[in-house]
This record gives sequence, C-alpha cells and structure tokens, in this order.
Amino acid sequence: MFSVGDPSGNFQNRTIARENPMLVLEGETPHLIDEWQEAPGIWDAVRMETDKRGGCGHFLLTGSSTPATKGILHSGTGRITKLRMRSMSLFESGDSSGTDSIKSLFDGTFSDHITGNVSLKDIAYLSIRGGWPGIIGGEEKAAIQNAKDYITSFLEDELHRIDDFRKFRDIKK
Repeated sequence: MFSVGDPSGNFQNRTIARENPMLVLEGETPHLIDEWQEAPGIWDAVRMETDKRGGCGHFLLTGSSTPATKGILHSGTGRITKLRMRSMSLFESGDSSGTDSIKSLFDGTFSDHITGNVSLKDIAYLSIRGGWPGIIGGEEKAAIQNAKDYITSFLEDELHRIDDFRKFRDIKK
C-alpha cells in the first residue's frame, strides 16, 4: 500500500509520486495507491504498467476527492475500471431488517406490514447520518455536524478543484 497523502517526512510520498510515479507502483499486487489524485501522473503510470504486465487486478487507486483531469493524458479505457463507492445501506449498518426495499416499491412486490416503532425523527436522523462507517454508532450531534461539514466542504473545496467553481463562495458572501 502506498499513501500519497501521508504527511510523514513533509509529505515525501506526494513528492515521490509527482517526481517519479513509476516508483509508486512497486510492491505486491494488487497494490493499493491511496489519494492517487494528488499526483495525477500516477494514472498514466498505471496505464503504461498495465500494458506492460498484461492481465487485470494489478492496482487499486483510491481517493477521497474527485481528481482534476488536468495532467492526465489517457482516459484509462480498456485498462482502468472505475467503481462508484457508496456509504452503507440501512440494512448494512444494522438499522433495518432489510424486509422492505425501494426496489420493491417499483417492481410491484411491496406489501404493507408493520415494521416496528420507528419515528419520523429517527428516519430523518438516519437520512442525515448516512452510512459512513466511521459515523455509525457515534453521537447524534457529531453525525449531524459531520453531514453539514461534508456538504460545506464539497461545495467550497471539491467543486473548485474539479472545475474552478466559485459560485457557492460568492453566494455565501
């Protein structure tokens, strides 16, 4: 595993990844490279190394933000598969029995039945809390603050990184 965002040594991993992305690819496979988007050259290095090695499953590229496409020379088509990661469902977090599903509402298999004592407040809280593993089981106030911080961070930081989007900042002023 190689963490580009590791702050050790004044972020030496990020410097290495930007200066020589091929070094980041060394190690047992599948080789996890976390926060790869901080050094976009890793994407093209993975594409090239995958061509050399042949086959599948050599690298796992993960990151907590959407990468800017600036600096990436190849789409990755035919070599890199993108997976959308989602938070856990209420069934996965243990907050639902899984008896009912949204799918059943649309495929005609839903049937009315009593599910237990769940208040509207509980439903609202679970919707706000979401299924982030680090939040489940924590304090309600902290979970709500996390959701607010997540949305604010996305609007203020991530959109700007993706497309130089500044409208939210201007609206807040």
